[in-house]
Amino acid sequence: MTINTVAQGNISLTAIDLEINGTNGTNKSLRALSAAAGKSSPDGLSEFGGYSHITNHSTTILPDFWSTGGSDQYDPTFYHSGYATGGTASVDGVGDLLGNASFPDSGTINFGGLTRNANDIEIKYAYFWGAAGTNSTTFLLTLNDSSSDHGTSWSNAGWTNIEFYLGQTNTSGSPDLTLARTAASSYFTDNTSSTTMSYMWSTDKPYSSYFGNSTNPSTNGYSTINITGLSS
Repeated sequence: MTINTVAQGNISLTAIDLEINGTNGTNKSLRALSAAAGKSSPDGLSEFGGYSHITNHSTTILPDFWSTGGSDQYDPTFYHSGYATGGTASVDGVGDLLGNASFPDSGTINFGGLTRNANDIEIKYAYFWGAAGTNSTTFLLTLNDSSSDHGTSWSNAGWTNIEFYLGQTNTSGSPDLTLARTAASSYFTDNTSSTTMSYMWSTDKPYSSYFGNSTNPSTNGYSTINITGLSS
């Protein structure tokens, strides 16, 4: 929401707590709140004038490689490398995992035009895909909100990039690939029980290097994806 005053006397610990955590906790510590905001000692309320809390969501991914279609010459085979929730042998990946598919972990974020509460958003799909078994043509990220206040539509806003850290279970170092939200085509689907938002980027990436091309996820190994710039 952004703390909208620069006058120290008008900035409260409650306002800071709400901005950072989305809560009004009973035990507020300026040091703890400053640390959460990435600020060093000495601490001062004046540091939070106009402050807007930005967070990321990172999660490990154990990707699978699978194909769909190919029943005849009019039904081309499509190859996928990544994660699909609820995968089955005949449709999606099997054995793929996402360490923390739902976010934010606590508080709220301004995402897609609405305020989303803790764990409202779920990563439903995150995979590279294409019609050739060597290189992808597209990366798909589909997000789902099935909470009671999912709303009627999402706007293309609320985060900045998706980053890929290949072959590691953290975000140390520089990402191997960064895709900007603004570079994706996007569309939403809304029904009575949920709203989904999908983002698609044009890619030309070898499956063997990006998430792997083994039908045994353990062979592909873990990587990490990181969604940046989520605004509280």
